[in-house]
Amino acid sequence: MSNYIFWPNELLRKESTLNDEELIIIAIKLKDTDYVVIAVEQISTLRDAVELGFPYVILGNRDPQGNWTINTPSFNIVEFEVPKFKLMQFYSIEPISLLLSKNTVVDNPNLKKIPNIEKLTSYERYRAMNFKLNKTIDIINTYNSTLNAFHKSYPMIGKSKENNVSGITLLQIWYVSTVFHRLVCNAAFYATFGACYIAYYGSVFLRNMTPTLLRLSATAKQIDLRFQQICYFPVQFMKIYQTKVHDETISEYSTPNRESSTNKIELSCKYYPDYIRFYNTLWLIVNDISFGLMFGAVLNENHDTIVNTLSDVIMTTLYDKMIEVTHILANNPFGIKLNHELASFLSELFYWIMEFSYNSLIRFASDKSKLSIFLTIVTKVSCVFGASFGISLIVDFFSLLSFHIYLFYHISCKLYHWQLNTLISLFYLFCGKKRNVLRKRIDYDYFEIDELLLGTLLFIVLSFLMPTVLSFYSSYTLLWVTTVYISVFLTSIIGLINHFPLFAILLRIKDAKRLPGGILLLPKYHKNGRVILTLHNNPLNVPAMFSPFSHSMGKIKEYYFSTMTFKNLLSGTSIKVQINELYDILYLSLPEEPQNVSQILSKLKKGLPC
Repeated sequence: MSNYIFWPNELLRKESTLNDEELIIIAIKLKDTDYVVIAVEQISTLRDAVELGFPYVILGNRDPQGNWTINTPSFNIVEFEVPKFKLMQFYSIEPISLLLSKNTVVDNPNLKKIPNIEKLTSYERYRAMNFKLNKTIDIINTYNSTLNAFHKSYPMIGKSKENNVSGITLLQIWYVSTVFHRLVCNAAFYATFGACYIAYYGSVFLRNMTPTLLRLSATAKQIDLRFQQICYFPVQFMKIYQTKVHDETISEYSTPNRESSTNKIELSCKYYPDYIRFYNTLWLIVNDISFGLMFGAVLNENHDTIVNTLSDVIMTTLYDKMIEVTHILANNPFGIKLNHELASFLSELFYWIMEFSYNSLIRFASDKSKLSIFLTIVTKVSCVFGASFGISLIVDFFSLLSFHIYLFYHISCKLYHWQLNTLISLFYLFCGKKRNVLRKRIDYDYFEIDELLLGTLLFIVLSFLMPTVLSFYSSYTLLWVTTVYISVFLTSIIGLINHFPLFAILLRIKDAKRLPGGILLLPKYHKNGRVILTLHNNPLNVPAMFSPFSHSMGKIKEYYFSTMTFKNLLSGTSIKVQINELYDILYLSLPEEPQNVSQILSKLKKGLPC
């Protein structure tokens, strides 16, 4: 089996400066890894040194004429640029996930039915065929730490990079020792303490005390989202802090047991997505407030115009036009002869609902003084908490005002659905069949003559009543679908504000190596009959960054813009605004339950400077 020798480019540059010198290659090789070259030194440096122990090996040597001899029969050389780990550059075979691991579930609905499917797919044998390459990439990602550990074990070979202390580092050390630093840390801790406890108990109250409000109100969902984000901030900070601690205290490569060391190496890459999610959330909150300031400024400058326009629109579209539509439906619309008694009954029922809605909601909402107060509240909320909260208030306000349209649709939908199913059952009766509800199938059956006569009479009556019910159902369905699409559009804007991968896109533009989406092994040149490969970082592509939002848009398309939606409209199946489904995108980067921050804050308190 061919071995791979991973060779950093900085050692290739060093080799080119040591012409006419006899050199040796020192590499590291752990269990189940390939060779990674860590030093190219003059052979004279090892004359007084002890023999290299595990996991370091002398891989080969170069004579003064420049001819290399490698101590392995079959090999391929892969050149790579050493990732700058302090800048959070690293390689990854799998694309980095911007979501929590509990949200990266299998999308196949058939596989979701299999018990313990997540445990099965996370098993090492199924996750990665290139287990050896994964372990080698872990060493490459922490190459500088590996090199420093080697120099600590063998100080006579080369010089450790940790000996170079910059002026900025000295300034940081001095600042940490000052009283001002301790005061800032304590003030930040107690501010975080208060905010996290308020957010935790606020989220618990919304989830346990008012679950119905959380399902129906977009504003309540937005408040719960912000509470959970605040609760999760200390957890993310602890993960990032833990990553830095492990990076600074990686064990030296001088002990025979290497498994614990490689586990510590993987921590930095494992928790790096938390760094992206943490700062992406902070950026989005700042942008949300910025958009809210602009949105509030627009509302404030055009306050009177918006109030007058909204007052006319609410009164006209939600009351006057509803009265007009109901009146047209009660008087043979488009020249179609409807059942007068049924049309009068339905129109009177809808008139009564409309008058009740007008007296309780529409009259107050269309009043310019009260509408001005609501618009002022939206403006102030947007400026203080962000545009997403202002739009959430608008969504709830619109849902409340359009509730009577939902009642119209719900009543006509139930009538149409019941009548359509009855006509279908009676049609089966004429064919000598009946619907088996228990087994969900159509069975043959024998009916008596009186049953056939009664079924015929009912079928004729319902057939003549169907145009009346259908006219009411189609009209109010069109109105309700329009309101649903408006709510879905506004909710999608809220989702985009709260989950736009802004920080990831900035990282992608600034330094693509900080956002790995896989690796590439590309041929570079031929040397001594061998193809020299180069290791490249394949950056995470833009569609992968927007995959959660695309998933949410796919759900919206499935619920409201698919053939299934059209079939539901034809069959009279009720269509609702799926608030929980639309807001799933907001919780993809958060745990399922609000984090109890007591233990996290106690750990943070232990880390405070004395």
